[in-house]
Amino acid sequence: MSPDLNGRSSSVSPDPQEVDLPESSISQKLPSSNTAQNHPKLLHTLHVDKSSAVLSVAASRDHIFSGSQTFEINAWDRKTFQLVGALTGHDGAVGTLLVVEERGWLISSGVDGTVRIWNLITFLPLLIIYPVNSGTVFSLVFCPETSVLYIGCQSTSIQWIHLPATMPSPNILAAPLPTPFQKSSRFFDSLPPTPKGSPKPTFKPCRSDKSDDGSRDRTRDVDEFVEKVIPCMSVGEGEVKSSAHYGYVYALVEFSELCAGKNGGPAEMTRMLASGSGAGDVKIWDRTDGTSLELLASFPGDYEAVLSLAVSDQTLYAGMQDGGIKVLDLETKSVIRTIVGHEAAILSLSRLGSDLYSSSADGRISRWNSSFDCTASFQGHRGAILSSVGCEDEATGKDELYTAGSDGLLQVWSVGMSGSKQASRREGESEAQAGDVLLHTLAKLIAFPTVPNDSHREDCRQGAIFLKRTFNQLGAESTLLSGAAGKNPLVLATFKGREIPGKKKKRVLFYGHYDVVAADPAKWASDPWKLVGRNGYLYGRGVADNKGPILAIATAASALLERRALDVDLVMLIEGEEEAGSDGFHDAVRRNKELIGEVDCILVSNSYWIEEKRPCITYGLRGVVHVSIEISSNKPDLHSGVEGGAAPEPMIDMIRLLNTLTDDAHRISIPHFYDAVRPVDPIEEARYESLSALTGRSALDLKKRFSEPSFSVGNVGIGTGGSPTIIPSCVKSSVSFRLVPDQDLDTIVDSIVLFIRTSYARLASTNSISIKVPHRANWWLGDLSSPEYLLMEKCVGEVWGVAEGEVLRIREGGSIPSIPFLEKEFSARAIHLPLGQSSDNGHLQDERLRLLNLRNGQHVFSSFLERI
Repeated sequence: MSPDLNGRSSSVSPDPQEVDLPESSISQKLPSSNTAQNHPKLLHTLHVDKSSAVLSVAASRDHIFSGSQTFEINAWDRKTFQLVGALTGHDGAVGTLLVVEERGWLISSGVDGTVRIWNLITFLPLLIIYPVNSGTVFSLVFCPETSVLYIGCQSTSIQWIHLPATMPSPNILAAPLPTPFQKSSRFFDSLPPTPKGSPKPTFKPCRSDKSDDGSRDRTRDVDEFVEKVIPCMSVGEGEVKSSAHYGYVYALVEFSELCAGKNGGPAEMTRMLASGSGAGDVKIWDRTDGTSLELLASFPGDYEAVLSLAVSDQTLYAGMQDGGIKVLDLETKSVIRTIVGHEAAILSLSRLGSDLYSSSADGRISRWNSSFDCTASFQGHRGAILSSVGCEDEATGKDELYTAGSDGLLQVWSVGMSGSKQASRREGESEAQAGDVLLHTLAKLIAFPTVPNDSHREDCRQGAIFLKRTFNQLGAESTLLSGAAGKNPLVLATFKGREIPGKKKKRVLFYGHYDVVAADPAKWASDPWKLVGRNGYLYGRGVADNKGPILAIATAASALLERRALDVDLVMLIEGEEEAGSDGFHDAVRRNKELIGEVDCILVSNSYWIEEKRPCITYGLRGVVHVSIEISSNKPDLHSGVEGGAAPEPMIDMIRLLNTLTDDAHRISIPHFYDAVRPVDPIEEARYESLSALTGRSALDLKKRFSEPSFSVGNVGIGTGGSPTIIPSCVKSSVSFRLVPDQDLDTIVDSIVLFIRTSYARLASTNSISIKVPHRANWWLGDLSSPEYLLMEKCVGEVWGVAEGEVLRIREGGSIPSIPFLEKEFSARAIHLPLGQSSDNGHLQDERLRLLNLRNGQHVFSSFLERI
């Protein structure tokens, strides 16, 4: 993977497999389609139930909607890709969705023969429309000039209905559902059957009155909406074009054209409707008056169904059942080209800028330019692509394509910028700067398996080099610092803020680590070294611990730098041995202290919330002492049937020794171990009670986890295979002690070693013992009253929409040895901002980080740096 920032490759799974055009195609496949910059990238994958096909998709400014076989319409947040609710009411699969942004409507239809209109903000149903003996409704088009909705039906008719500009409140009884004369759908015979039942119209929020981000849910309370009634309308008899085609009306599209005036008068704007049918024909209708359809032109078919339509300027595109795309000229009313683009039926066409995207029943997506050449062709789904829609991402200015498939997935693709958007980009601005640098760079950094061991030493070095180059491209001065001999380097980067005359700049030090724990791909749902987006979460080793937070603050500083709004120096010190005990870190910092410079405040982001919804700030960590114990005899392994009972056994000695370290109440037996432990004051006791109500864990458990020492046995092992008939000659164990304020680290280490030696001596064993302390780290307690801490708490509350005082103050049971060291070394206070949720699986399989948390973390860092 090339370590640069060109293009946008965000939360991606492996790039879709390139496929060739059919042999009979005369369209060229341009070489540029193979470039990373030009190829669409999979941003995110959404799914509720992979066993249920996603039949339709639509997108508003804020949400993505998907219609399913299970009668539901699922609503997803476009920014966070999280499921926010399900709209139910249809008595059958939802095959068509249409967003009317200017009216605030979502319009849906499907197998039950009804058309329903929903509020885009509340997701509540506004209106039920009953067509006339329509059967399945296959296509919908809304014309805002005349406020007419056109309906393409299984009955071969096109129907229409005038809709009010504003919908009435649901307060009249809805008519009973008519019985459709047939329930069928396009090429769905092999899909699972739709479930039975007649759900009442409602919106089911996927969250309680509090959203996942801790703020008020923007959807209002349902208030037992199922007990209320929905307004309804019926299509009138004069609003039906019966037998508009000789086949099902699968596709509709509306457009306008400046045409010659009648009787030689001035040119007039003619509003038109194009329709395509299962009989293979395409018809153009005059819909100008909104009260009738007058046939203007007809393109006969050849028994291959027209399944999709798209229009651009004077050109109409028809996606065919045989995999071709007919190109129709609307001015001359003639077929000017047939593109042989797919081997299977083209079920959806979408226009984005000057490009046309075709999606087929074999799961392929192809992109075509205005010269009908293929600029990309790749496998998008494992099943048929049943629907697609293109939209602009307002945050980045880039276009996105949403595709829905029979594999149960809704895929989000970044398709880059159209030529006009690229031309409007600021001079000198890279595509990465115009797009999403954070996700693009995170995907590249995740790809380096930076596990701090000998087998991944080169991967770690390359990861450090990539990080250094990334910081440079983001505007920092960056360099590599050597660590301990044979260990991974550190990355030092400085984003220099503006010089303000007469004012000394503050210097903020951010500490993080680019190394990660090992990952077993067999235990992951996706490749741990590929950043994959699923249902609003980003998956990949290191995404939460600690690569995501590192890039969140780096990109925040870069954006401030670009806006000339960075008034502090941000110094980033990123090590590569944190997961292996930070060997050499202290010495490297001391050697380069002058290069690092003065520090006024230290930031860390390397832990998790205490639960799922409420943002937190961590103000305390326990210390730790790791102890390795080895007991060995001067003999080889023995047979228990020969020597059992005659020789002192190292394993029995180890068990007896470990048993002396705690008493019957599970308290550590070392004399005076608890003497210096700081008592929990009433304020902290009350905090534990409050956290208990949120987490479901008892206040006593939280107290033990956060503010009391503990002892744990990590492992007990032998050098042989562990046969029950073998007496091992050597036994090793690893134990750990967690420390809290105000225990003295050196005193505790000395007392531990002394106690173990004394206890072993009492066993009077002839076996020898070896005691080592390979790692130690002090406890840390932040200052809740410091101005920096209070500012960070304010920034967190504002970004997450949490009221003052509701940002949770938590402590952690784990240890980060570098925090107390850096505080002491630079005489500066540290602030610890966790980004992840409690379920993010740091160090475990399927490590993840919610996209919303990453984005908001970036905003919090930006706010803090701008205001400190």
